[in-house]
Amino acid sequence: MALLCREGFLERIRHGYYQLTGDPSVSEELLLATLIPKGIVCMGSTLFHYEYSDFTPRMWTIAVHRTISRVKLKTEAVRFQFYYISKAYYEIGRTTEKINGLQLLIYDRERTICDCFKYRTKLDHETFNKAIRAYIADDKKIWAILSKTPKK
Repeated sequence: MALLCREGFLERIRHGYYQLTGDPSVSEELLLATLIPKGIVCMGSTLFHYEYSDFTPRMWTIAVHRTISRVKLKTEAVRFQFYYISKAYYEIGRTTEKINGLQLLIYDRERTICDCFKYRTKLDHETFNKAIRAYIADDKKIWAILSKTPKK
């Protein structure tokens, strides 16, 4: 494998995972689904997906269990920003959506807005305000879910 990488035929994604150099059929979404199958798309990536932000994220924001091995998350092909979520809150708002033709785990609109409030110090003020305004104007929002108390 090392020889094929040095010769430029293969690109190393992470330990044990390689792809043909310049293979356009391997998308970031496919790599995400393959490398981090239990990862849930969240924060900046969901804001962009739901059109609550017009800022294209530079990296995928992914929620993972707090107990996951950090070694399993190392990749060289795709940039990720991880949010380590406790088991009690990890599944809340989890759904699936088609992103660029591939079904991925993603947090729903309501969980995304709740996360905006939780992580508001990590968000740009303008992004936060735009997300809240866009959610309020969204026809697909479900107000009742926001007031529901999660079961632990």
